[in-house]
Amino acid sequence: LSGANMEGTLLNGAMLAGADLSGSNLAGAAMSNTNLAGAKMDDVKAPGALFFRANLSHASMIRADLTAAVLMEADMKSVNMTGALVNGIVERRSFWCNTIYADGTLRNEDCQIGG
Repeated sequence: LSGANMEGTLLNGAMLAGADLSGSNLAGAAMSNTNLAGAKMDDVKAPGALFFRANLSHASMIRADLTAAVLMEADMKSVNMTGALVNGIVERRSFWCNTIYADGTLRNEDCQIGG
């Protein structure tokens, strides 16, 4: 699927864990309950995409275009988003732990510290 044009595609419930989607066009795609765990999404173009309850844990999203994308209740654990475009991104109730954000900072606000 590397480099595929999936603009506006409904990928709800799709099992894409570990898939190579690098360089793909996911602009405006809907990914509700989509399993993208460990997916390679470097340089993906996903402006305006919807990630609702999507599992993106351990995905690589280096230099991804997430302009105005919507992340609602998405699992962002251990995602590498270095260099991603995040202008206008909407984040609601997503899970951030050990996530490398676009600017290289580590987001850990949802990590549970055991005791």
